[in-house]
Amino acid sequence: MGGGRNDKGLTPLSTVRLDKGWELFQQGKASKIFALGGHYSTYMEDAKPYDNTGAQLRRNYLLDKGNINSDNIVMVEDGRDTIYEAFASRKIAREMGLKNILLVTSEKHTKRALFLFQRIFGKNFYIHGGKDTWAETGDVLLDKEEEAYFKLWKSIFDKLPAEIPDPESWEQWYRQNIENYQQHKKIHDEFHPPGEPESQAYTGRDKES
Repeated sequence: MGGGRNDKGLTPLSTVRLDKGWELFQQGKASKIFALGGHYSTYMEDAKPYDNTGAQLRRNYLLDKGNINSDNIVMVEDGRDTIYEAFASRKIAREMGLKNILLVTSEKHTKRALFLFQRIFGKNFYIHGGKDTWAETGDVLLDKEEEAYFKLWKSIFDKLPAEIPDPESWEQWYRQNIENYQQHKKIHDEFHPPGEPESQAYTGRDKES
């Protein structure tokens, strides 16, 4: 999972996840690493576009760590949040004929991310996430905030068909779910009011707009 970026580059939330993915690759538990992230790093309407994608930044970070080459890194240059990164990853996984996926994210994000990836990928894939794949990020993410996001999206995805079709685009998906994203932002703002430190997962916004 991405984990945010800003004008200086990747956030610590992002790099610790990449470190965990690299570690699993070195242990032979995965033959490929999916580097996620498009030109935007958040779904919010004040998100600003970057010239390079988050996937490019993450690929370069992994290559700088060494003992991995570009052929082992799969670029997923789409998505602005956990949900659409799952749709974008599923499309590429289908094209590659992959069936088994290790989900690497922060420990407090695992419950929500695993649910969404399992629902979006569907029954033809095995998505694994747990203590052996999560990245320890301490108090960077908040338990109650993540639980609120989980409850919101679970109530929505529980109503969708078992096999969820690909959206035409991020913009189409967002328009269809704008009320849900507004509710998601309401939860975010409750835990991160103006003047409080911003969550690393929601950086990359144009504060001047």
